[in-house]
Amino acid sequence: MLSVISFNPRPRAFWTRSMLGLGFAATLTFCPSARAAASGDSVVDPSALASLEQRANEAAPREKPYLYTELADRLTVLAATQLRSGEPEQAVATLEKVEACTQQIDSEVNVKSKDLKKAEMRLRETQRRLHDLARSVSGDIKVRLQQTLKRINATQSSLLAVLFSH
Repeated sequence: MLSVISFNPRPRAFWTRSMLGLGFAATLTFCPSARAAASGDSVVDPSALASLEQRANEAAPREKPYLYTELADRLTVLAATQLRSGEPEQAVATLEKVEACTQQIDSEVNVKSKDLKKAEMRLRETQRRLHDLARSVSGDIKVRLQQTLKRINATQSSLLAVLFSH
């Protein structure tokens, strides 16, 4: 009788997946920017932040709500980074900028605004990030985070009211 030797590709696939997993783990371990990207936060570039702020200030009224929402989201990432690195004073100043952005969103939003749904979704992500951050800190900064969260909730409510009004 002839016996047929069958080839089983599974061991090779197992090793390939294992090596990919190890490579991914090594990347997260040794590259802080990759670790930040994997955690959902991105590294905030100060020049890009200033550029976005300038674009938001100079944008057409239809585009301002979305740009200010994007700016508030990136400022929230910056505040989280500042808190993790032990700079609570700078984080408070950044949270004040987030509140200023939400005031701008409230003043500029109307039915003709562009990308309102995207802005609302981005604001929800910002809210989630601040909520998670508020659970991980204590003291005066927690009170400040809760104030900023209340302001974001009010802005999100007004955005939803405009979204569902038409």
